[in-house]
Amino acid sequence: MEFSSTTEEIFIPLKPLFLITRIFALTNAQSFNAKDNEENKIQFQNFALVGLWIAAFLVGMFYTVYVFSYGIHSFPNKVNVALIADILLIFSTSIVTLVKFSVNSRNFSDILRKLRNIDWLIKCESRMEIYKETRRGVVIQLVTLSLVIFLSIFVEANAYVEDILPSMGSHIPELLSYSLNIITVLMYANITRMAKYRYMHIFELLQKYCKAVDMKTFNKTNRSESTSRGDIELPFMGRSSIHLFQDQSKHLQTLRLLYIEMYDTVQMITSHFGVPILCHILSVMVTCVLMFYSSFHFIHDAVSNSEGVTTYIASCYLMFYGIVYVTPFVWLVISCDETAQDANRGVIHIQRAIASPYTGHDVITELEKLSNQLKDMKVEFSVCGLFVLNLPFLCTFVGGIFTYIIIMVQLN
Repeated sequence: MEFSSTTEEIFIPLKPLFLITRIFALTNAQSFNAKDNEENKIQFQNFALVGLWIAAFLVGMFYTVYVFSYGIHSFPNKVNVALIADILLIFSTSIVTLVKFSVNSRNFSDILRKLRNIDWLIKCESRMEIYKETRRGVVIQLVTLSLVIFLSIFVEANAYVEDILPSMGSHIPELLSYSLNIITVLMYANITRMAKYRYMHIFELLQKYCKAVDMKTFNKTNRSESTSRGDIELPFMGRSSIHLFQDQSKHLQTLRLLYIEMYDTVQMITSHFGVPILCHILSVMVTCVLMFYSSFHFIHDAVSNSEGVTTYIASCYLMFYGIVYVTPFVWLVISCDETAQDANRGVIHIQRAIASPYTGHDVITELEKLSNQLKDMKVEFSVCGLFVLNLPFLCTFVGGIFTYIIIMVQLN
């Protein structure tokens, strides 16, 4: 099936990200515009690329574990155990993500098609500006990630000058897996923010519609009396019994359909990213505990033994590594929380319209149906149904990191 040129609009915000995700075999976005006879070929190429990445990550995982287990690094036993667990989790997260996305390769395209159909229903004239603004944000994220990776390689090379070859040989596969996991989080966060913009626009339409209905009802139900001093408007004595016009009823039905489509899109997003994000949460927690504790441990040893600048550089590098890995996840949780809050705030707009004295009975009936629909379809971004990505979870997550750091300090 070949889509029209207007279909390309939905890919404008994510085009820079698609270039990276295709390299890592996270998406096969080129199949969106492929014909039926080309789709099988694209699928085969994507599966082959997924197989190559999985094989590379497996080799990199075993080699990295070997280097840190039997290499020249002399870390305390508890640091070695946490380090091996961290390596296994980072690589396992990448492998699980590749397998999950390759098995459900059509899910991401279905999500974007849903968003495209919602845009057509909304008929948002300013959507191109929103697309371009989102794309600028994506470009900034990718440029920042690239700079962080190059800085990480540079600091690694300066921290381990004497044993640079084994160190870089184990660190480059880890950085690739590290980057793939961050790219997955950026995909989730940007798709979530795209959903947020649409929720905001839907409720702007609802507010405009309710104001328009109020004005029509007010003009038709209020009477005026002509006097020598001019027209005097008589007070409104009750709710309007004017029936809904056909276009008004159709407008409310469109709003209900939009919310159903958006709720379905959110469920597809959480289902597509659930397992990879669950694995990523575990890897982020272990990485942060390991990096922050190791950084404090090395600084303490450097101060106690009067060691050189290299130890301080390595300590700062470990802390920097942990902060960079956790920052995209924190931004994802904040994005999910903001989107859910904006989506569930629609009930307030509807109740405000119902409470207006100028809203007719037929309009109230339709708005109450929409209000009940919003209450039944509460929007939240859960991870495999285990917990919800929101600010309370973020506080629990940060508290868990500090708790495990304290436990590692107490272990001898």
